[in-house]
Amino acid sequence: MKKRRYRTAWLALAALLACLVTAVPQRAQAAAWTGEETEVALINTLVGRYQLNYTGGTCFFDIWTTNNTRDYETTYNDLNGPYQNSSTAALKKTEGATGIRYAFLVWETREPTAASTPVGFVTPDGRNRAISPQYAINDLRLGSLRTLYCMAADVTSLVQSAGYGNYSVYNIPRWQNGVFDALGRTARGESLGSWQLIVVEEGDSFPVRVVTMNMGAKAYIEKDFQGNLQLGSGLRTSSVGNVSGQVLFGASNSHDNDMSEVVTAYRDGGALGTVTSHVTDHGGLYRNGSLFNGREGTLRMDLSDVSGIANGADSVRLDVKNTGWTTFFFFGIAVDIAYPDFIGEQTTTVESAKKVTVSGRFTNTARTADTGIYNGNLTVTLDAGLTAVRATATAGGTTVNGTVSGNTVTFAGPAVASMMNGSSIRYTVECATGNFGRTRFDNHAGFHGYLRSEGVNTGYWIDRLWTASSFAVPKYTLTLQKGEGIEEVTGDGSYSYGERVTVKATPKRGWHWKGWTGSYVTAQQDYSFTMPAGDLTLKAEGEANTYTIRFDANGGGERETLPEMTVHYDDAVSLPDGAQAYVKYTLDGVNITQDVLSGAVTVREDGSVALPGMTPDVPQEAAEDPDGEASADRDADPVPDRHAYASVYRGWSLEEGRYGFEPQWEPVAVTVKELAGAAGVEEANGAVITLYAVWDDSPWLTAVNLYYTLEEAQSGQITEAEILSHASAADREDGSPIAPGIHEDGTSFTIPDYLPGDFTQFTASGSCTENLTVVDSMGSAYAKQITVHVVDTSPQLVRPAGTTRFITEHYYNQDYANGGLAEDSLWKTDPEYAAVIQEAFRRSREDDPVETYYFTHEQILAMQEYVDEHGIGNS
Repeated sequence: MKKRRYRTAWLALAALLACLVTAVPQRAQAAAWTGEETEVALINTLVGRYQLNYTGGTCFFDIWTTNNTRDYETTYNDLNGPYQNSSTAALKKTEGATGIRYAFLVWETREPTAASTPVGFVTPDGRNRAISPQYAINDLRLGSLRTLYCMAADVTSLVQSAGYGNYSVYNIPRWQNGVFDALGRTARGESLGSWQLIVVEEGDSFPVRVVTMNMGAKAYIEKDFQGNLQLGSGLRTSSVGNVSGQVLFGASNSHDNDMSEVVTAYRDGGALGTVTSHVTDHGGLYRNGSLFNGREGTLRMDLSDVSGIANGADSVRLDVKNTGWTTFFFFGIAVDIAYPDFIGEQTTTVESAKKVTVSGRFTNTARTADTGIYNGNLTVTLDAGLTAVRATATAGGTTVNGTVSGNTVTFAGPAVASMMNGSSIRYTVECATGNFGRTRFDNHAGFHGYLRSEGVNTGYWIDRLWTASSFAVPKYTLTLQKGEGIEEVTGDGSYSYGERVTVKATPKRGWHWKGWTGSYVTAQQDYSFTMPAGDLTLKAEGEANTYTIRFDANGGGERETLPEMTVHYDDAVSLPDGAQAYVKYTLDGVNITQDVLSGAVTVREDGSVALPGMTPDVPQEAAEDPDGEASADRDADPVPDRHAYASVYRGWSLEEGRYGFEPQWEPVAVTVKELAGAAGVEEANGAVITLYAVWDDSPWLTAVNLYYTLEEAQSGQITEAEILSHASAADREDGSPIAPGIHEDGTSFTIPDYLPGDFTQFTASGSCTENLTVVDSMGSAYAKQITVHVVDTSPQLVRPAGTTRFITEHYYNQDYANGGLAEDSLWKTDPEYAAVIQEAFRRSREDDPVETYYFTHEQILAMQEYVDEHGIGNS
């Protein structure tokens, strides 16, 4: 397929500008109209970790015939709207680039006014500016072809600010047919409006290179063209290893013939070696021989990576093979040079929330002899959240103190300035933190200086010849405070941002958990969270347990109800006096409180009681015995004192002490802490504490009437101890039994009015009352009266009221008139008696005695003698 042929006017390249020592050249003028070739240096020499990059576009393109008519016309309007004659192209970031160091806008046309007319320039941030040319060169074509113009301007600051993205150029001045120049030249050939944006990127991963570029406007007809680019004073390509680089050229070519690139390296004018780059075969913008913008036109440009450039070269020539009409616009190279190669690292260590250490080391491992840096320095750039406190370095055994300026630390001086092969340096910067919400500390270091290449001080300054960076997550301080009622908090200290943190709190005894306040508010006692970018303060809050105190009369009765008390653990309370609200009565050891309160039992002023149906106490009168002696009823129960004893209120106790004698608390001020602790409910918020009234009841005793013989009474055997040995005394509080006698604890069990003569004076049967009395340790007394009977057991002549007789079964069955028993005789009326005598009759009939006794003659005589002396009734 036949290729279409175009003739185009090309963009004139740009190059790196800022920092150039030479003045920016103005519009270059040709030497008359002789066709002399013209050329100007855009970039004399730049040294650093650099890389070339570019983009561009075409705004319009025409081809005119010899009869002044347009054979072909294309006009672009990428910006739309009022922006006629415009095109847009993207500047893409090269991998590893950290920024743009220099930038040039270059544009081409055949219109002479372009040398002074600004073009429109739109950056990715949307800002629109007019850019006037700082450079303007024409190719001084001879014959009937109009001259091509190439313009350039430094746009470094604009591109650095806007960054990567879409750039647009519009209103490139356009040549119109019918305009004759001074030599009468007019139409025929191409008319173009194209532009390029050429940048120099920097990046720490890029090799150290020298960059240089020439801008020109040279016309050729079927002739190869070339450019010679000097590396600069004292600079040479690396003497060891593979030398790589980039070549950039731009031209307007009248044909679609292939154009190939050949790179030749020289030293001291002698050729060292040649390498072939890529081939282009069509108008458009190329990278490594591949088209990335192929709009209509004869503009031909290529940026190619080149490898295998000769070692030790001080200049490079780029030859472009060409067979058509061509105007050259620019040549540029970026090639590796002999430079120091450094290895090393930097670390950032967060030691606490207040201290960070930034340290590093590096060594010059240059492969070429006597290569390094002179008049250099090491700069450590700290994160904005860090402040250098102390900065030291060690270089060649020498200690160097750093100079602090803001967040930058600079190490300089002779030991640092010259880092030739094998030299090394270590540095440490101790920092205080002022992180203020930072999520990481980013720190950087760079070694900069003038290049000494294989023994030659080149005079070229290299930024960031060696760089390193490090980061660390900052720490923040967590402060825990103990609020009221908190025993312990755990979890405070320094934590890294994003670290998982757990805080815990332990309330004091008698307190319960309330919550955390401060930086976070939560009711969780064990609380976990992720450490934020900032210091925290949390306060653990407790709340005193609440208790309900209830009062129990504990067997007593209420004159008035004691209300419940709602109290807190840290309170002090006054316990009420139970004696004012409660009463308790006992009678003969039995609780009669409710009977008294209900009126069933009446207690008189002297303590005596009246039971229902009972007359007031009256002394019992003695009955007359057959002998006319006064005696008490032998069958009467012992007589208690008929008094109701009021129990003595002592104080308050818990459940386990309610039946005790000693109270745990008297009705005075007491702390709730003491109450809750004794009750074992310090940890139980809302617990009920019941206090029981402690009483000292009167004692009581148990006793029965006693019987003694007259002989025992007269001989003094009826002692107080003897009588008490047949009774028992007890007291609820003092325990049981209370032994007879008077004791050290105040208790006693005695017969206070006992007299031995009460019994030794007896001469015959009789009785005497004794008042047994028990006293408890509180002095409460209880008495019971018993009757002690004295019986004369000596034989007595009994004078029966009737006749004692022997009766047979015959006479038993007769009536009284015929010798039988009286009708009311017990042997007839009482069934038991009747049964006994009938059994006796049966045994007599059947000769079935119960017992049989045999007496000797002597025994019978003795019995007769006894009866004669004492009577038959006392046998």
